[in-house]
Amino acid sequence: MLHRVALLFLACFFARTAPAQRQELPRVGVLDLTSENVPAAELRLLSDRLRIELFNTGQFLVIERQRMEEILREQGFQQSGCVATECVVEVGQLLGTQKMVAGSVGRVGEVYTISLRIINVETGAIERTAVKDCRCSLEEVLTRSIAEVAAELAGTAAVVTTPLPRGEGVGMVFIESTPPGAQIILNGRPRREVTPATLRQLPAGEHIVRLVKENLIAEERVTVVRDDLVKVSLTLRPGSGSLFIESAVPGAEVSVDGRPQGNTPVLVREIASGTHRVRVTITDYLPWEEQVVVEFDKRAEVSVTLQPCGYLDIRIEPASALVRVNDYRLETGNRRLALATGEYRIAATLADHDSLVQTVRIAQGQVATVRGTLLFLFGRVQVNSTPSGATVSSTPPGISGTTPLWKDRVEPGRYRVQVTMARRAPYEETVEVRRDETATVSANLPWHPEVIRARNARIRAGFRWTSLGIALVSAGVAYKFDRDAKSAYDERNAAYEKYRQAYTSAEVNYWRQVLDDAEKRGDRAASKRNILYGVAGAGFSIGVVLWVW
Repeated sequence: MLHRVALLFLACFFARTAPAQRQELPRVGVLDLTSENVPAAELRLLSDRLRIELFNTGQFLVIERQRMEEILREQGFQQSGCVATECVVEVGQLLGTQKMVAGSVGRVGEVYTISLRIINVETGAIERTAVKDCRCSLEEVLTRSIAEVAAELAGTAAVVTTPLPRGEGVGMVFIESTPPGAQIILNGRPRREVTPATLRQLPAGEHIVRLVKENLIAEERVTVVRDDLVKVSLTLRPGSGSLFIESAVPGAEVSVDGRPQGNTPVLVREIASGTHRVRVTITDYLPWEEQVVVEFDKRAEVSVTLQPCGYLDIRIEPASALVRVNDYRLETGNRRLALATGEYRIAATLADHDSLVQTVRIAQGQVATVRGTLLFLFGRVQVNSTPSGATVSSTPPGISGTTPLWKDRVEPGRYRVQVTMARRAPYEETVEVRRDETATVSANLPWHPEVIRARNARIRAGFRWTSLGIALVSAGVAYKFDRDAKSAYDERNAAYEKYRQAYTSAEVNYWRQVLDDAEKRGDRAASKRNILYGVAGAGFSIGVVLWVW
């Protein structure tokens, strides 16, 4: 009988149309349930039913059994006997899932107990557990309890898969709500319609209608009559339950979804049904934080065990160093941490720096301090020159480039640094490069003596040829003025003879004027001639001296 019921539900499940895949849902693998007193065949059916019910919650993308077995077979992994968290995590890594579900079914007397846990594959932490006890037959475990415990694990309302009483034929239900626009969930399965809406072609008999709009909820059991229309009007009200929180250390501060709720023990009334994040804190104890599912019109109870803690104050320089406390990596090297009491290994590393390793013991309420500076394994060298653009080399090699030069990764040691530039005198200096220190070289590069001599020779040659050129030009111009002076004096002598032979006063005055003008022109030309001859002589003398020098 149990086999037939299970196969019936499996057929119904795979026949229905699969909903559109939502990329945000986590991929989940479900291991076969384990048991010491439930036959293997029934246990396999219960495991398959668990996969179906987890999928029906709409919270997971569940990997099919066949696909799981194919992947594990390819990897040579034996699934049987895998119950430890480490083994479950390993299976999840092989399957490429984000979460894994594992659990067991047991029987004590007439009571069946189902225990499930969902494990984060990346962290190995148990995110949530669910336990369901049923004083019932194995058939009821299959048809009802598995759905309830799957819904509890997912934090959702149980999807109704147990057949409700049905009649013959079909009918219709008109559903309206206050306020309107509520999503309709019929027999645990979401519908596309929102209120007000008419549901057609419903099998006659009992159906569970649930309306949900944000945090508002309403639910009613409706009887569909054959070939008739049943009208349902529901008023939505906040779906809520209560949450009781206690801790082994009383007086701890409690917050739910980030809002303070008082100190333990505390009862939070009228809290919206669904999943809530509960945080419990008290001085010198590690904070406790976990997601808790509050069911509609029920009370969830949480008993918190707080772990004593101390504090670790870490100051590592440079701040970019990678610091690990045991296997936990800190985002920055300077932090104050609250840690459970015990012994911890602190390791600080940074590329091209030495490392720091220290062991500290954390006691409750005490502060352990770790201070350290990671020294740079190399030295730094700065080379400047006047003028810049000089070529830098060293013996032994390790410092090279063009000024201004900055080298921040130089092996410690002594270096002979050479700074050279074309037409400039070279510069050398011995420097000591030490770890995590900067050695500086400042080179003044004067002109090379040969360059200075060549430049002076060019200057002398320029002056020499300039002096000789001036001498030649001056001599040529002086020769012209010499001829002008002789012509003026000849004109003066001729005028003088005319002046002596004149008889009238007019002739005397005329030739006297001509004589004076000719003499003045001759004197001026002679003066210029003498000056230019002097310039020519001086230029020639300077040229000869520069030629000989």
